[in-house]
Amino acid sequence: MNKLYDCLNTGGKLIIEVPDYNSISARKQKQYWQGWHSPRHMTLFSEKGFQVLFNSDKWKIIDHHKYGTLDAFTLWWLGKMEQQQINWSDSMESKFWPLAF
Repeated sequence: MNKLYDCLNTGGKLIIEVPDYNSISARKQKQYWQGWHSPRHMTLFSEKGFQVLFNSDKWKIIDHHKYGTLDAFTLWWLGKMEQQQINWSDSMESKFWPLAF
C-alpha cells in the first residue's frame, strides 16, 4: 500500500475493483462463481477489509460501489461455463452466441 501511495501525485485517486463475495451471483453460483477464479483473484476484500487495508493516516476512501465493470449477464455466463468445465483455451464464440440470439 505504501508503494501505491508513493506512486500517486498529490490529489491523485486510486480505483480498485474486486469481486464481491457477498453478491447475489456469488451465492447463486457457489463454487462456480467467477470471483473465486484464481490466479486472477488471490484475495477478495469486504468494505471493512478495505478500511483496514487503506488506513486513514494516508488514505481516504471516497466511495465504495457494489457494482463492477462487468455486467451481471457476463458474470453469470462465465459461471455457467465454469460449471460445464469448458476448456478456456478454446474459442468461446460457439458457446456465447447461442445465448445472445
